[in-house]
Amino acid sequence: MQVNECVILAAGKGSRLDPITRYRPKHLLPLAGRPLLVWQLKFLAHVGIRRVVVVKHHLGNLIERVVRSACKELRLDVEFIDQGKPLGTAHALGVVEGHVKPPFLMTYGDVTFTPGVIKDVIESLRHNPAPEAVMIAIRVRDPWNYGVLKLEEDKLVDLVEKPRKGEEPSNLINSGIYLFRSERIFDFVRETKVSPRGELELTDSLKMMAKEHYVRVIPYEGRWWFDVGRSWDLLMANRFFFLFGDEERERYYRIGGRISMTPPVYIGRDVIVEDEVQLGPYTVLCDGVKVGRGATVMNSILLEGSEIGARAKVSDSIIGSGAVIGEGTVIYSSWSDGGSVWTRVKGKLMDSGCSRLGAVVGDGSIIGRGAILVPGVVIMPNKVIEDGTLVIEDIL
Repeated sequence: MQVNECVILAAGKGSRLDPITRYRPKHLLPLAGRPLLVWQLKFLAHVGIRRVVVVKHHLGNLIERVVRSACKELRLDVEFIDQGKPLGTAHALGVVEGHVKPPFLMTYGDVTFTPGVIKDVIESLRHNPAPEAVMIAIRVRDPWNYGVLKLEEDKLVDLVEKPRKGEEPSNLINSGIYLFRSERIFDFVRETKVSPRGELELTDSLKMMAKEHYVRVIPYEGRWWFDVGRSWDLLMANRFFFLFGDEERERYYRIGGRISMTPPVYIGRDVIVEDEVQLGPYTVLCDGVKVGRGATVMNSILLEGSEIGARAKVSDSIIGSGAVIGEGTVIYSSWSDGGSVWTRVKGKLMDSGCSRLGAVVGDGSIIGRGAILVPGVVIMPNKVIEDGTLVIEDIL
C-alpha cells in the first residue's frame, strides 16, 4: 500500500506562545535555524511523500510563502486550503475532503517527528492493512495536560481530553500524527458535535471511529516529540534538532571574529557578532541579528533583526524580531535554590517544570542599559524598559 500524500494542519494562532506568535505563525518558528514546518516537509520528502495539503489561516500568507519555497526545493507538490473561521481540528481536516487521496498521513503543524517515525507508521499499514487508522502515541510524565488514550492491547478504546490529575487512563497521549487508510474518517468528521470547549475536535471524530473500526495505536517514548506550544517546549525542541543532526552542519559554525563559541550554534545571513562574544551552545541567531562586544548568548533563539548590547548576558530566552537588549543587561534563567521557573501562558502563570528558563521578549521591545530580568519574565511587543530597571513582573 503506497502512501504519497500528507495533510498538515497549520491554521492555529499559537496563543500559548504569545508574544512571539503575535506577528508570525508558530509553525515558522526556527528549530536549529530551520522553520518547524520546513523540518516536517523535509522529513516527509525523505520517506517518499510526494504531495502535501496545508491547511492555513492565521498569517497564512507567510506560511504559504515559506512552504512554497521549501516544496520547490524538495520537489513536493503542494496545495493550500484556507480553513476560514477556525472551528477546531475536526473542522480543519474536514476542509480537505475531496483534496486528498487515501491512504494519507495527517499531522499537526506544531509537533515534531523524525523520518523514522513516519516510515514506521507507513510500514505498519503495509504489513497490517486491517486498521482503518493508525495513530502515534507518546508516553509522558504529565498526561493530564494532554489528550490521554485508553487502549485494549493496541486498539484505541477511548480518548480523554485533559483528565484530572490521577484520573488519566494511561500515560499515553495523542501525538497529532495519523495515517488514514480510506476516506471513512470524513464521515466521522461530519458527525462530530461541538465539544464543551466550543470546538469540533478530531479526538471526538476518532472516538466515534474507534467504536466501529480498528484504530491502531503505536506507542513511542517521546524523546523526539515536542508539542511546540510553549516557550520552554520551543527551546527544548531547538536543542533536540541541533543534536538530531543535519547534513548542513557547517552552517552552524560559519562566523568570523575573535569570539568564544561552544557548538552547536546556528548563524543566519547578515549577522554581526563583535569581538569577545561568548556564543552557545544551542543558540540560533536568525538573519540580521547583532551581538555586541563582550556579550554572552546561550541556549537562546534570537529572531530576525534583534540586537544584544555589549556585555549583555542572555540565556534560555527567546528574543523577538527587532527587539533590543541594552548594554550590560542581564536576563537570568534560574533561581538560586534551583527550583522550577513559573511563566505566563495565555494570561495565566504556569509552572514550566524547568529549572532553567529565561525571558520571552516581544518584537520591537527595547530593554534599556543595565536592566535585570528575573527568570520566566514575559514582555509584550513594542514595550520600552528604562535603563537600570529590575524587571520582576511581566510587562503586558
